[in-house]
Amino acid sequence: MKLKNQRGQLALEAVLLMTVILSATLFGIKLLKDNDVLSNLVESPWERTSGMIENGIWGPPAANRKKVPYNSSRFYTPIHQ
Repeated sequence: MKLKNQRGQLALEAVLLMTVILSATLFGIKLLKDNDVLSNLVESPWERTSGMIENGIWGPPAANRKKVPYNSSRFYTPIHQ
């Protein structure tokens, strides 16, 4: 069976597809913001990297500070004010 009027079908399907894609995109962005995905991707590795930069040991800087000999009190004199 062939319908007589199919002129608006392409436009209607395009609008529906745009609506679905826009809704999925907005939902995905909201999900990423709520779960702090981007900040976890940046902050988690940075903690270990900053430990390597500060102390030369992979891991959190505060936990590994005591393991590094140049952080010992015998290697520097604290400045007293």
